[in-house]
Amino acid sequence: KALFACLKEQDIPWAARIEFVDVGYLIDSLIKGSSTVRTSGFDGDELYNCLMRRGHYRLASLMGLMAQLGTQLMHKRIMKGL
Repeated sequence: KALFACLKEQDIPWAARIEFVDVGYLIDSLIKGSSTVRTSGFDGDELYNCLMRRGHYRLASLMGLMAQLGTQLMHKRIMKGL
């Protein structure tokens, strides 16, 4: 969303054609094996944004590493869900 807002602010003509898809709920359901939709909406993206807003840049930078580790640890379960 930040990318979209930045491009729109700079009057980039193709910015309106950008489509964003939140796959957090999909991955969450694949890992947990449940089709129930989360109701909180607080996920890794929100945590990252919260850390960045508060100036915790180094801590936020670890989020990517945590996502990679989580993906490696849960690979079989994710593939089974697909």
